[in-house]
Amino acid sequence: MEDWLDFPELIDNVQEYFDLNLYDNGLALLDKYKDFYQNEWEIYFLYSRAYSEQNKTEQAIPYLYKCLKIDKDNLDCLLGLFYAYSQMDQMQKGVRYLMKAKKLYPGNEMVVNALIWYYAEINNFSKAVSCFEKSKSLLSNNSEALRNAGIAYERIGEYDKALHCFNISFKINPEIDETRDLLADHYILRDEVSKSIDLYKDYLTKSPKNIKAMSRLIFCLSQNNQIEEAKKAAQDIIRIYPNSPVGYVDLSYVFLNN
Repeated sequence: MEDWLDFPELIDNVQEYFDLNLYDNGLALLDKYKDFYQNEWEIYFLYSRAYSEQNKTEQAIPYLYKCLKIDKDNLDCLLGLFYAYSQMDQMQKGVRYLMKAKKLYPGNEMVVNALIWYYAEINNFSKAVSCFEKSKSLLSNNSEALRNAGIAYERIGEYDKALHCFNISFKINPEIDETRDLLADHYILRDEVSKSIDLYKDYLTKSPKNIKAMSRLIFCLSQNNQIEEAKKAAQDIIRIYPNSPVGYVDLSYVFLNN
């Protein structure tokens, strides 16, 4: 007979399934235990996580409301609703949950990061920068917050501060594609295209067949007028991925740029 899981073990097992993208397994385990642990908010939060991570945001929202019925001031659920409504292009509906979280948990790292992201999303970049600067020490190791702050600094013309934020964010978590792309774009903005090229060449030594990085490298090489090298890189994509349009589009871009 299968051993009964106590609550911490259940949570750990479900989270492990989700971390491995085995959502069906995790959901099946939740379904088995949900009636027994129906008064635990984490059960419903895990349901919401499963649907959110599979881009089924509309299905996640009812579970987040169930969380709040059990724990009306729960930070994870408040922020979960904010991000869920934002993903559904209903940011004004979601922002009230963010503002409630701000009121209940002033100075909380996750809340400040969400505020920076929110203000950047609504193009209030000065407010995003202000939030970041008030909490710099709190966010000094938060890669996502630094990345968001870098975007805000860049949009208000504070390019040195933007570069600093992007660089620190990238050092903390160098495997995040978005951060690498933002840093590369910022180098291009500063007419330092060779540094963008180095970013992608370094990454491709570790992941030589990453089509997205190969395509970005072609763009940077073209921007730096390294046409022959860009052509060869595009031809490499076509050779490795002959059924993908990416290499053909990139090669046509190289010709157009020349």
